[in-house]
Amino acid sequence: MGPYAYVRQAYKYDIVSVPRNGIWSLNILTLVVDQEWSKNSNRVTYKEWWYLESVQSSETCRLMFFQQGLGEYNEHTRDHPTGCALDSTEVTILNPKFMALQDRWTIQGIFGELSQSVFANIRDAMVSPDAFPRSVKAELMPEALAEVWTYRLAVHASSALGTVVSLLDRSVAATRFANSDSDLVGLLESPSMSRLRGEAPFGTVDSIKQAAAATTAMVESDATLTVAQAAYLLESENQISVLNYEHGIPLWIGAARHLDLIKSSGLDPEASIANQVAYDHVLSELSLFGKSMGGIEALVLGIATYLYGPSGWITSPGADEYRTREWAGDTTFSRGGGCDCGSYDTGLYTDIAISTSPGLFYYHCNWGLAGSLSFYTPGEEFSAAPPVNRSLTKWIVDPNYEDTRNEIGIHTDENLVRWWQAYEYCNVSRSGRSAM
Repeated sequence: MGPYAYVRQAYKYDIVSVPRNGIWSLNILTLVVDQEWSKNSNRVTYKEWWYLESVQSSETCRLMFFQQGLGEYNEHTRDHPTGCALDSTEVTILNPKFMALQDRWTIQGIFGELSQSVFANIRDAMVSPDAFPRSVKAELMPEALAEVWTYRLAVHASSALGTVVSLLDRSVAATRFANSDSDLVGLLESPSMSRLRGEAPFGTVDSIKQAAAATTAMVESDATLTVAQAAYLLESENQISVLNYEHGIPLWIGAARHLDLIKSSGLDPEASIANQVAYDHVLSELSLFGKSMGGIEALVLGIATYLYGPSGWITSPGADEYRTREWAGDTTFSRGGGCDCGSYDTGLYTDIAISTSPGLFYYHCNWGLAGSLSFYTPGEEFSAAPPVNRSLTKWIVDPNYEDTRNEIGIHTDENLVRWWQAYEYCNVSRSGRSAM
């Protein structure tokens, strides 16, 4: 409808004059007042509402158009501005500022300006340390923790094995490691060893023989370990040892991934290359045993299965206990081996990458709560909280405990938000500011 089709009218009512003595009132329809009103009253109050009244004369609209300076008036001009339309007529109203902008810029230029502004806002959000990157990292954190949780179980297969080895004399351990458990009945049945082993075998012979049966082009006599060779693999100072956290364990895990005994990390974009490198490196290291290539391949497959197979040490109660209590913050169960191994040598993280062989790296990371238990302890200066108990640890970090009834597990988005809010609260409280 036209912009000049209505005129605003005002209606005043409930007019009240407040005199020095008493109250005077005046109705809108009664305009006769006492002569003394202006002398005796202090103020006048009234209520008012506005309404629009339709303009009946097109001449009125025409004159208003020229009075507002929207055109040059000429009394001989009888042309009526198009704005003076009936209220039932549809008209188009142009935005003068937008038209001026179009006069200066093309449509492409206008959208270019808008796009640049939008891009700048997105960029600010993405590069801000407290905005987009932090949100993405928080969203990916449960997946990353699940990958490390799985990797650390493989690491602690060696931890559980190493604990049993430490309970035995070195020569006795090597002898038992090179033989079958069926030849050593009763020697490994003590409660402390059974609690760590579970159903995992201590002797390697059975696993190596099964691997030899699946390996072609080998001499049958090569499918064994001598006591000396067993002692070499159990000596943690040797880089290929199954108890060497800095080199041997990451290499054996990489080889096991190559043999499909362990699932590779989804965070490594070139996992298959790294696993092949690890496997080849283990074969090369074991060549000093003087066996045929088929025999060495059988040894690698047999020992990897012994450690990480369906009945290997990775399934032992001891491996799970080490992993759980390590994350809970119990430093007596902390071991090396990093948070993952693979081809992570991107050039961006070389300051924390430890090279175990060309093309294979493993990474240290802030795993477990040991370094965080002293972050905040209410009411106690310079003290640390005790390690989290085993059951609570499982509910918090174990992906297998993801359940709608689990209100503290980090693998549920809602719970992750709660943990973030708790972290923010602890930061505020620790800084001495009120959390409210």
